[in-house]
Amino acid sequence: FGIVIYQDHCAFEMNIPHTYEFILVTEAVGVVCPALLKLTNEFIILSLFKIQSVSFKYLSTTAEHIASSPNPEKTLKTWIKHHQAIIKNAHDMTWFISPILVVYYTGVLIMLACGVFYQFYGKNASILQRNFLAMFEFMMIVHLYVLCHVAEGITKDAEKVADAIYRIPWYNMDSTSKANIRLVIQLANRPLSICAYCTPSFTFNKENFVDLMKSFVSAYMGFCKIMELRE
Repeated sequence: FGIVIYQDHCAFEMNIPHTYEFILVTEAVGVVCPALLKLTNEFIILSLFKIQSVSFKYLSTTAEHIASSPNPEKTLKTWIKHHQAIIKNAHDMTWFISPILVVYYTGVLIMLACGVFYQFYGKNASILQRNFLAMFEFMMIVHLYVLCHVAEGITKDAEKVADAIYRIPWYNMDSTSKANIRLVIQLANRPLSICAYCTPSFTFNKENFVDLMKSFVSAYMGFCKIMELRE
């Protein structure tokens, strides 16, 4: 049935051997290649997120061994240096990829709304085109959810650092170490989130993922309203 519909809208002579198969493979490659490129870019961003998450887990794990080290004061100072470097790296990473996050977030919203709109109102769309488009949209939603999930994990791992450093017997240390620990706890309690240009609308977490899906539905309804007005 899909072949018949595709043949009705095809500009080529379908009676030539292997013409349909060639068009099918060409269209499939045209959809798969951009999807693979998009997937590769998302894996790069995802890798950056995971590296940052592992760094905060490293801080939480090593904080438990500060008190048992031969020289707790010196170990604490070394740990604080690592903490400062990781916090700085998190802010630098967020600032560096902020333009990418804005374009990606906006692009996903537009592509989802336009894709669903085309599936319902595209008069010349074949079943093959609709199926490939549905698969591509599903992949975008899954990839975006994974990014939001990992980014939210960074926030939670950063919050755990404050609990880990508080659990060490800081009351047995000197006054300088106590002051340093107090400062670390204050910094660790500040919310650290993957947010493009410090804009709440472009914060990568599960809550904003749900808001994006709501925006996608609103955009789709807007397209439908425009079509009704044109008719």
